[in-house]
Amino acid sequence: RGEYVDNVLFSPDGKWFALWSDYGARLWKFNELLEDQASQPKELKGHDSYISALAFSPDSNWLATSSYDETTRLWNLASLHTGSAAESILLSGHDRTVNTVAFSSDSNWLISGANNLLLWNIQDLQNSPEVKPVILKGQRSTVISAAFSSNGQWLVAGLSDGTIRVWSTTHLRSNPDSLPYVLRGHTRQVSGLTFSPDNSLLISASEDHTLLKWSLAELDSDAL
Repeated sequence: RGEYVDNVLFSPDGKWFALWSDYGARLWKFNELLEDQASQPKELKGHDSYISALAFSPDSNWLATSSYDETTRLWNLASLHTGSAAESILLSGHDRTVNTVAFSSDSNWLISGANNLLLWNIQDLQNSPEVKPVILKGQRSTVISAAFSSNGQWLVAGLSDGTIRVWSTTHLRSNPDSLPYVLRGHTRQVSGLTFSPDNSLLISASEDHTLLKWSLAELDSDAL
């Protein structure tokens, strides 16, 4: 179709293959695509503007898409196995482009980041799509990137001002208004975040052309 493809992604269980482009997001069953390269994808329709990010939940039951239309949509992949049309839960609460979405390792939580950072409980959304998110405190500029550690202990956000905010999920469970640690070192926005496999280190990437390594053990002891 001559379109510009932004990114491609496999679901963790390998059953789904997704891409998003200037035409929107599309989803294939990977085994069907292997058998027939002309197989038609599921068109994920609902956003009113371009897709900005996409993420599969670790259990492969959910797909989250974020958009320049200032919303996030949560798609139930289990329903697509039955051949049903793609339907989504609309998540509102931002008033700028939603730049990033990320699931927790247990697939129970979704974070969406824009001018603010919103934490959504997946089970609550299933029971009531009108449920309100937790608005995380301590973030004062636009969220560009976000991630959960695989052990569920940390939630991190990279901001347009070059700082990184790090929340302890233990602290958030006891007090949703708890403030994050603030990591300073970059001079431009933080475009990417990833944890080491043992969750002891955080690596951040920035538009200042640097990568920085942070020791989470130091955070754990309140040394930073």
